[in-house]
Amino acid sequence: MNTNAADNGEFGQRSAPSGPIVPKTASEALRPEAGTPPPKRSRASRSQFVVFMNFVISLVMLLVLAAGFALYFGKQEFNEPGPSANADTFLVKPNTGVQEIAEQLERRGLI
Repeated sequence: MNTNAADNGEFGQRSAPSGPIVPKTASEALRPEAGTPPPKRSRASRSQFVVFMNFVISLVMLLVLAAGFALYFGKQEFNEPGPSANADTFLVKPNTGVQEIAEQLERRGLI
């Protein structure tokens, strides 16, 4: 139902314009017209709890990505071959101290 007095025409037809048509200048015609503004955010999306939970979830996602990158990079570094050109086997006798092991490795030229 239409109660507007200006719309007394038939369905689908426009009524006569209410004011005079003002032509645009060339520069006004080239400028884009302002669009409709975006809708306001709902009150629920602006609550402090929702904002805090968005922060927490974003932080968790960032930490998961950083941990995944660190694990991948660490695995790549761990699996790379070392600086030694040849593969030598060195047997450590039981009850041997750290100093003695280091001296034996140095005598054999492994370190």
